[in-house]
Amino acid sequence: MPLVTGDTAVVTGTGGVARVEPGPGRKGAPVRITRRRDRTFAVPVDARRLIREGRLGERLFDSTEPSRPEYRERNGHGLIVRHRGRPPRPARRSTGPPGPNGRGGSSPG
Repeated sequence: MPLVTGDTAVVTGTGGVARVEPGPGRKGAPVRITRRRDRTFAVPVDARRLIREGRLGERLFDSTEPSRPEYRERNGHGLIVRHRGRPPRPARRSTGPPGPNGRGGSSPG
């Protein structure tokens, strides 16, 4: 199960975490594996502050949900995203070389 930090949690068939493989440049980054009620979480220590601040959802690190048969049949689940306030504007793709202000050219449409 890929984590948003780039690490990969190797999940058992029951939702437990067998091990966590570090992502690029993250060798030795500690990951805390906890079990609460019927859930198992693999939370990299450097992500804990972002969870406390409400910038990341703890559910992103829940290994239990993707191990359910419904998700295995669908080959995983989508990324859980939540934001506050106005929805973000879609990014515009540059179609030209950087202009005088350092930004790219205009986008069609």
